[in-house]
Amino acid sequence: MEPDILHSAAHALSSYFDSFKDGGALALHSAHNALYIILNPVRLLYLFAGVCMGLALGILPGIGGVAGTALLLPFTYALDAPTAFALLLGSAPPPPPPTRSRRSCSVRPATPPPQRPRSTATR
Repeated sequence: MEPDILHSAAHALSSYFDSFKDGGALALHSAHNALYIILNPVRLLYLFAGVCMGLALGILPGIGGVAGTALLLPFTYALDAPTAFALLLGSAPPPPPPTRSRRSCSVRPATPPPQRPRSTATR
């Protein structure tokens, strides 16, 4: 092989590894910023308020997750996006528990219809 090809391949690999290293640093920096946004005390307070409102709305019969979100949505208009998301996330209902059955409905095997006894008068 020619040295120029090897040199260009080595240069391409080194630039690839440098960009990978820079991407990892960028990911760590983004994770740090996200943690800083989440652990803001004001947002944690709105998250707790959302949990309390979700519990209060969940007790009322007929008000589910969609109706509860619709009732809390006007409170989020004046908030910034992460704080509003924390409020709505706190009020979200939990997912339903998993079921043991794989089928959504119970299916009984087909049984033949019951036989009526023959009358001796109709023969």
